[in-house]
Amino acid sequence: MSRTYEEIHATQDALCRTLGEVDRCLEPIRAQLGADAFSRCVMLGSGSSLSVGKSLAQIARMAFGGAACALSSGDAALRGGAYRSVCEGALVVVLSRSGETSEMSFALEALRAGGAHFRVLGICCASGSTLAGSSDFCIELPWAFDYSVCQTRSVTAMYTAGAYLIARLAGQDDWAGSIAEAAAGVNAFLAGAQSILEPLAALPYRQAVVLGDAEIAGLCEEGSLAFKEICRVPSNFYHLLDCRHGPMVLFDRDTLVIAAVTGDNSALERALLADVTAKGCTCVVCGGPAEGFPGTVGVGFGRPLCRIAAGIPLILTCQLLSCLTADARGADPDSPEGLCACIRL
Repeated sequence: MSRTYEEIHATQDALCRTLGEVDRCLEPIRAQLGADAFSRCVMLGSGSSLSVGKSLAQIARMAFGGAACALSSGDAALRGGAYRSVCEGALVVVLSRSGETSEMSFALEALRAGGAHFRVLGICCASGSTLAGSSDFCIELPWAFDYSVCQTRSVTAMYTAGAYLIARLAGQDDWAGSIAEAAAGVNAFLAGAQSILEPLAALPYRQAVVLGDAEIAGLCEEGSLAFKEICRVPSNFYHLLDCRHGPMVLFDRDTLVIAAVTGDNSALERALLADVTAKGCTCVVCGGPAEGFPGTVGVGFGRPLCRIAAGIPLILTCQLLSCLTADARGADPDSPEGLCACIRL
């Protein structure tokens, strides 16, 4: 099997070690940055890490009720002065697999040159990186580093680290416990999901669409990116109900839809997915009982998870299905054309 496949299946160990590292860093972070550091924060990332940052910003808003947003490091690198008021006095959380992406360094330089004063927390899947040297504090997760070009376990680990840290700082013990439960159940989830997803990977779908909302919307966006990178299938992300506002005109029998539902089996979700399946789409439901959504394929964790923790099996579903599709179509998931693991400008 490919290295990408192996790294997906190494996620459980990476996440369990990640939770232990966040626990170890918790008191130093409280002492250095403050327990309410995420009440006003800016998530800075590029590509996959930007999508992760969008989810973490939403989690921070819900946990602290403050101001949180996600910012493209490339955008900040080009227009640092324009974001001075956004970053002034905030906690800037920089997310990176390698900690060496040029746009990250350029962004921090441009923001500071624009006159903004802020603290930096790095979350990085490498040790001793440039990012660590530029941060007030850096959570380093080298065991989660992906050696494949496409990110899989590193994405899941950065999301888990950020979400778990926010939950612990906010005193949301139920969130933290559910995240830990999801991390410990990754291997069992993947074993069950593979037999469900393999027949779907063999289908000749020409586009993939990932639907989801709230805390895991950014992670759904990253899930759609996995299809582009790993199996070269055109893909998009939309909010669940929002896909009716234009995008659904392109849904057809050659469309694979992955829908992250709330688990409440709401009438609005049922109606939407009925419309999706009526268009002839193959529809995979994550987070809710498949029997509540006729004509769909269910991929479940086996027990209830909080919304934040449900992002872990969701992103694993996207990663595994895109990897199985690459194998079915003879594409090399480890070496996507024109893409490299770390962008250095």
